Amino acid sequence: MKKSLILIICLFVLSAGIFYFASSWVSEGKEAISVEETVLYGDRNAAEGITVRNQIHCGFHMFWDTEYTVDRELAVKTHYRYSQVLQREDEIRPSDMQLYTYINYAMSGTIDLSDQKSYELPLLAAADVAERTPSGETHEELLSLADYYQFYPVSMDLYLSEGRKILYNEQKDLADYFKIPVSQDHKVRVSVTKDKNGSVSYIDQTSERGDINISAGSAVIAAGGGYCAVSVTNDIGNQVQLPENLSGIHFLPFSETKDGLEPSFQEMRRVYPLSKNVRVLRLMKDPEEERLLLFTKENDTILLSVINMNTMELIQKTELGKDAAELELWDVKKYDSFLVPVFSDYHFTLLSRDSDGLFRMEFTGNLGEDKAIAEKFQLQDAVMDYDGVRLAVAVYQPYTSFRQSSGEYQYFSSHSTYLMVFDRAGLLYAGKYDQSSDELIPEVSSDKSLRAVDKNPLTVRFE
Repeated sequence: MKKSLILIICLFVLSAGIFYFASSWVSEGKEAISVEETVLYGDRNAAEGITVRNQIHCGFHMFWDTEYTVDRELAVKTHYRYSQVLQREDEIRPSDMQLYTYINYAMSGTIDLSDQKSYELPLLAAADVAERTPSGETHEELLSLADYYQFYPVSMDLYLSEGRKILYNEQKDLADYFKIPVSQDHKVRVSVTKDKNGSVSYIDQTSERGDINISAGSAVIAAGGGYCAVSVTNDIGNQVQLPENLSGIHFLPFSETKDGLEPSFQEMRRVYPLSKNVRVLRLMKDPEEERLLLFTKENDTILLSVINMNTMELIQKTELGKDAAELELWDVKKYDSFLVPVFSDYHFTLLSRDSDGLFRMEFTGNLGEDKAIAEKFQLQDAVMDYDGVRLAVAVYQPYTSFRQSSGEYQYFSSHSTYLMVFDRAGLLYAGKYDQSSDELIPEVSSDKSLRAVDKNPLTVRFE
């Protein structure tokens, strides 16, 4: 018992040395974090009954779980715990599929341009320039990519996992499937350097104009296969029309093997056609139903289509916004009972789930209505809850920056938050909630600072 006590004391002393700032802060009695409320807009009564929970840590040894509830007076409570053992959260990479094309690249070393396939890069233009590059020199030319490729080189990264077990992780050349014609306007500047022996040692290929972006990042992985909806934009953000047989949702089946799932690329096919003037904004799976949620822009109107995953039949199509030529879909906050698509001008649409599992538009609002919040609104951190009448939105305040002796800036996430409440009338309330843990900003290194836990650090709920 005595040896155990000595060990515990030693470990505590050691951790106190590692986390000097946080431990000294706790020793001052500040493990009970305080929250200061400032009303920015509207009626505070509109936020009554809303609780915001914020979880932070220091070095994965010290943890603070703080909640504040808007009542007649702000009710704040904090649970603090210390762990001798490092308590990192499991980082499990989810299954994913991504489409991309490598047009712009640079590479160095001993480059064998006769072995085109081994690099998985479009090297035909570089090989042509290399023929006209003298030994020991660098030569540069502006070329038309269409002189070398009829279709863009397209690759898919497919990662399939089951917890920590990797079922499949490879890159596949899909240029023969996604035959996207190379634009005659696509010009690339190619620079090739040879060493004194005549070997290619450096290549740089950069689009001068006419570049494109191929995206299928909005992909859905299901047990039977993966779904992706391809979209292509040019270098000024306008849609590039796809060939008739490519526009829509494509399905890549997975087959069972002794090692798990394996994709059947030879059976990949389009399962939901779209007209070539429809732009795909986002594809995701319904969190509750076996349905796909497809967000598109058609004739400057943003739409949500709900599609049965088994039959690929359209079961609902809802208009989310007209005159949206300049709007992009910024994000979609997805919850079991409601969806909130947020657009690039801060406006959002609240869609609640009906008893049949489909969605009904409730109201629209503007997350940027309060200018103080909108200035540096961090949508990726925002969390929401809906009680059938009010939509509550909690988000972290902007980060804090510190100028180091080197002149570079180090950035620390804020633990303080904003809270907004909306209903059909618009913004009812906006408040600023400053958390005392923000006082702990060390000027040594960020690993001694307090920061949010990795998974779901911020939540908001109606009591």
